[in-house]
Amino acid sequence: MTPLIFTRIAEGFQAAADGMDATVEGLVKDARPAVASGVCRAGDLVAQGARSQPLLAATLPFALRGLRDLRPDFAPGDLFVGNDPYAGGSSLADLRMFAPLFAGDEVLFFAGNAVRYADLGGRAVGGFSPGATDVRQEGVRVPWMRLGDRAGGMELADLLAANARFSDGLRTLLWAQVAGLDAGLGRLRGIVERYGAEVVREAEAEMGRRARAQMAKGIADLPDGRYAFEDVLDGDGVRDRGVRLVVGAEVAGDRLRLSFEGSDWPCVGPLTGEAA
Repeated sequence: MTPLIFTRIAEGFQAAADGMDATVEGLVKDARPAVASGVCRAGDLVAQGARSQPLLAATLPFALRGLRDLRPDFAPGDLFVGNDPYAGGSSLADLRMFAPLFAGDEVLFFAGNAVRYADLGGRAVGGFSPGATDVRQEGVRVPWMRLGDRAGGMELADLLAANARFSDGLRTLLWAQVAGLDAGLGRLRGIVERYGAEVVREAEAEMGRRARAQMAKGIADLPDGRYAFEDVLDGDGVRDRGVRLVVGAEVAGDRLRLSFEGSDWPCVGPLTGEAA
């Protein structure tokens, strides 16, 4: 693999992620939703859209691992959707989708995206209820589901719309997510067809090595030692008492270890310290 081919493949990954973002945004005219798109392999994020919301993008690898743990078998044409916080999700208002790209019988990559919906039910508008003590109070919980065809997608859209306060545009946003994945898969398929699966795998592995080297260098530039920060939230929305947050960092050469030891655990309310 020459440096030129490596650069073209790396730029192709980025173009695929950017194209997914642009497709979703282009199909939703009323307002720009919070969107994150990415190319993933084996639970790692290979590329994320330049316009992706960083917090949503950071959750994609964890969501994919949750999907692979529950549904390890994939087939060409599969499309999975879910928001379950106990299976790699976060807020119930964030709906995630993944579709696999195959090379022969092997899953080579996944195209994935996440979109923040205005409302998916729950006891409070927008899905965020400061007084919630159970995940079921925050909205519709969607376990990882396989959408085998557009009929399945319409049934899911009907279910979500029936529970949402702002159902107008919900179906459009859902299909915009699907279209975004189609756009990403098309770009990824073009890269594999042009350069071959083996070369593309090699380029992706090199991207990972370079990313790890950059991170290690950044950590090595920090002075060795132990660092700590502590803060207190006013409350968790249910109990009227402070919630202690502690983070510690230990730097040794190019290694960084983070710890939350000393933080309060768990909260009764929905803010921090919850298992999901």
